[in-house]
Amino acid sequence: MSGTTVVADVRTARRKLFIRLGQKHRRPGLGSARDFLARRTLDMLWPNLTEILQPHYALVGGVATRLYMPERLMKDLDIVVAAQDADWVRAKLRDSGFRFVSALALMPGSTWVTPSGQNANVIEGQEAWWPEAIQAAQANRDGQGQPVLTLSWLVLMKYASGRAQDLADIDRMIGQADDQTIAAIRRVFDRYLPTETEDLNSMIELARLERGDSANPS
Repeated sequence: MSGTTVVADVRTARRKLFIRLGQKHRRPGLGSARDFLARRTLDMLWPNLTEILQPHYALVGGVATRLYMPERLMKDLDIVVAAQDADWVRAKLRDSGFRFVSALALMPGSTWVTPSGQNANVIEGQEAWWPEAIQAAQANRDGQGQPVLTLSWLVLMKYASGRAQDLADIDRMIGQADDQTIAAIRRVFDRYLPTETEDLNSMIELARLERGDSANPS
């Protein structure tokens, strides 16, 4: 069994466990207070990369999730670029005074220190859907004017990672999404992860159950 297969199996098992525990323990209306979940703040400010990298990047990670759920403390700025743009992006960062630190340990990409001394992680998206996701982000801006992955692509990215924090983020974000946004998420999964539709529907149902709603799995 290859290393890639082992990692995929671990991610799948983690998602299945997350869903199974949710189905066992979750009860209607037991989620966090709606007023708290509806909060959208921009307390942490990050270097604006639009003049350097636009339109070839988008915000991901905690800096992106604060557009869809309450902001949490973040140590790093996380961005994604398409793999074919990676060399151009590295050159632009160096020319703009960013200092290379190291390659990322768990995925293609690199860590940099910004001219203001903050850490920035540049993820190099390998999948075929990344150019489309980054292009869609250009019309989806945060309060600083930076492009953020739309929720459908952010959910796809986090679902594929299978990490516990990413699954928890999906749960919180889709629990607040409207029907139109949920439909957009399903369309993205139908195109790129069609075998995962059942688990996606289970997560949508659980998230809305916690909020006190019922989800239509269709």
